[in-house]
Amino acid sequence: MAGWKKILTDAMVADVTFGGAVTIGGNFQSDGIWTVYSTDGTHSGYVGDGANLLGGNKDDLAIRAIDDFFVSTDNSTTPSITVSGTDTTFAGDISIPAADKLYLDGGTHTYITESPFDTISFAAGLGGTALTLTALQATFNGSVRCGVNFQSSDGTSGANDVISWEDADKQDHTVTIKDGLITSWTVQ
Repeated sequence: MAGWKKILTDAMVADVTFGGAVTIGGNFQSDGIWTVYSTDGTHSGYVGDGANLLGGNKDDLAIRAIDDFFVSTDNSTTPSITVSGTDTTFAGDISIPAADKLYLDGGTHTYITESPFDTISFAAGLGGTALTLTALQATFNGSVRCGVNFQSSDGTSGANDVISWEDADKQDHTVTIKDGLITSWTVQ
């Protein structure tokens, strides 16, 4: 035991290199940043607190990789998560608890969510839900615009026609249909 006390005392003022595995029973504390090297001596990255490593908070754990960062589970050598720059790749499914939101704008008002059961809602901007999808229907909250290549469910581009008639109140109606969509309806 006296030998370990000497090594630990010396480590406070100098670097210590171990030639094998080190096992520590109990808690371990570091007051700095750990530099990580691969077995061939290549610098791989750092582990430390968020304040010293990334400019965050002292109570955050930060990992800063020189290149890509990988997370693997179940003793697998295949990464479950790969972080490369600002891109993150997941090797499997991504699950979000029911009624939680996947924000597309940093967490304010543009998101995708399930609300209620088996219904997907798309919210865009301060206007609220723009589109709701169920197994049998799509409901749009507002105008629907289609580009020049609209196709109906049978794969055709739809009808092009102008239809006019007079109703029971003697008003003339003219409806213009382009690619299967009503593009105007006038009443005179």
